[in-house]
Amino acid sequence: VELRASADGVANCLLWWWEVQLDELESLSNRPMALGGRYGTHWHQPLLPVGPIPVTKGDRFRLGVNISDAVGQKLSFTLQAAEAGSASAWRPSMQTLPSDPLMPLLKNWQKELEEACAENTALTSKFTSKGDLKGLAQLQRAVLVLSLMPRAFGCDPFIRDRLLQSYFGV
Repeated sequence: VELRASADGVANCLLWWWEVQLDELESLSNRPMALGGRYGTHWHQPLLPVGPIPVTKGDRFRLGVNISDAVGQKLSFTLQAAEAGSASAWRPSMQTLPSDPLMPLLKNWQKELEEACAENTALTSKFTSKGDLKGLAQLQRAVLVLSLMPRAFGCDPFIRDRLLQSYFGV
């Protein structure tokens, strides 16, 4: 996909959304309302960190997308100048931009997510493997409290849906 900078500035990320035409009258989209979306939905917009990359209006980039699973959830991306000289941030001797300063954070995030999932599985198994209904009920109550007040525990609100799905199947 070729991308073109619409103004001078710094590109930090790419944001995209989808729209589905359900019939002649109805459509559904996760386009942000601030960017012309008609309504809010529970679907979040995907975001790809790419910068900071200084851009000049008219700079052209080529975004490569690779889907490595059957359901389209494992995506990887490459970003480069569309052609030699088409992006002001690329010097002729550079094949790619310097590494993304957020990459260590993103790599650590994946590890922390995996650790949190493992702890969640261990905690749930602790009660379900023994048939400890009282312990499981206490865990579910804690999840309900966290789901009702995610900000009080320093969690993003979207975590509520994941918790309710994990602990209550809804």
